Amino acid sequence: MSDLSKDDEAAFPNGGGRYVDMSLRDYYAGQALPSVVSALSMSNVVVPEYVLRDLFGKDASGIRREQIAAALSYQFADAMLERRNRR
Repeated sequence: MSDLSKDDEAAFPNGGGRYVDMSLRDYYAGQALPSVVSALSMSNVVVPEYVLRDLFGKDASGIRREQIAAALSYQFADAMLERRNRR
């Protein structure tokens, strides 16, 4: 039985071995993650406070770069799904 919610589309609908419960959103986020991590790894990159508040709410203190990378990757995934659904 799949753990995907009714709103999620399977990334591999015809079987995916160990990835059978991966949603298309998860797949897109995973594809975006390396680029996001690379961009955040640059030593002079500072994520603006307004972006942190948008991603994590009012109290964005103590947020690690890994959390920022994950949140941004899912934002990219959501944008890709939104664009895909316009067709």
